[in-house]
Amino acid sequence: MKKRKNKKSERVSVLLLSFLVFLLGACIEDGSIKIGFSGHLSGRHSDLGVQGRNGVELAVEAINRRGGVGGRKLELIVEDDKNSLNGALEADKRLIERGVAAIIGHMTSSQTLGVLPIMEKARVPLISPTSSSSLLSNSDDVLFQLNQTSKRNVTMMARYVSQNMGVSKVGIVYDIQNQAFSAPYSYDFAASFRGTGGEVPFFYLYSPEEGFNWNEFVSLVEDHQVEAILFVTSAADTAAFAQDIRAHQMELHLLSSGWAFTNKLLQYGGGAIEGMLFADSFNIDSESDRLQEFKREYHDRYGAQANFAAVQAYESVLLLVEGLRRRKQHDGDLLAALRSVRCIEGVSGELCFNEYGEVIRPCSIIQVKNGSFQTVATMSEKK
Repeated sequence: MKKRKNKKSERVSVLLLSFLVFLLGACIEDGSIKIGFSGHLSGRHSDLGVQGRNGVELAVEAINRRGGVGGRKLELIVEDDKNSLNGALEADKRLIERGVAAIIGHMTSSQTLGVLPIMEKARVPLISPTSSSSLLSNSDDVLFQLNQTSKRNVTMMARYVSQNMGVSKVGIVYDIQNQAFSAPYSYDFAASFRGTGGEVPFFYLYSPEEGFNWNEFVSLVEDHQVEAILFVTSAADTAAFAQDIRAHQMELHLLSSGWAFTNKLLQYGGGAIEGMLFADSFNIDSESDRLQEFKREYHDRYGAQANFAAVQAYESVLLLVEGLRRRKQHDGDLLAALRSVRCIEGVSGELCFNEYGEVIRPCSIIQVKNGSFQTVATMSEKK
């Protein structure tokens, strides 16, 4: 009898333990879904990071108002990557330790490229709203991108500058601090521009920490008689360079990468950046009702105009949510679920992704006119 009683007790204990595990699992399943944001939130070059965080905040709040994902609310955890690789690594490690399902970030290609090894090891999806370096392209990894690869954009810009503006010589200035983005962008543009018959006689590399040699730059411009300068630099630095060029009455067309395509450029650059040209996959003049509503909501909440970083950060959350909804179909594997997504409805229309999780958007040629960004052309890859 005693032996039979022990067996019965063991069976009861096992059943009780199983029930407790079930209850614990149910509690976890009913809890919030943690997601991280990691971007540059302080200092002179924080415009992309702040806009990105704000866009993510608005998206998370909107999803939660509609009941969350499968009845579970999203919990946003924000980290400042301090615009450095060490800062990015530390920020992402903290987020991973806190159990986030995915991280929205980073806002520059150098940080994104630098953290990929730890994200791969943890198998945590990284969804970047703005990173676009061609070094990140065509890789079957944990990265998903809401910004079209810069190689497509520079190809369109090179064609426009050569064919529509009649420019034959372009000098390039780029910031080596964000070299994962600036170097491929610069050399991809040069290759495309030379392919149209144009010349790129010099590249001027500098670091914000070491400063910029103005006299050396002027000598290069004069010696090579370039007609335009492409700046692959931050908004603050691009504005400063433009002001110096105008102050010295240098007659040059000014071109810029999407890195400086922010409201801070308009704020700092003033009249010096009038006419500056960009090629970007974000259609700032879209009449989409949803985009206009987003812009109003953003302005009401933050007292500023939303830029592409805010919009694409919002859309990053929409992509993540679609992956979370599909997760059960992929045995709980969020990475597999995200890879299965081909199109979602974004803020300004339908967004589609290739097999590597890279967004595919048309390219807009954008110019600063009367102190604002205006689309002057839309270009496809067809010649």
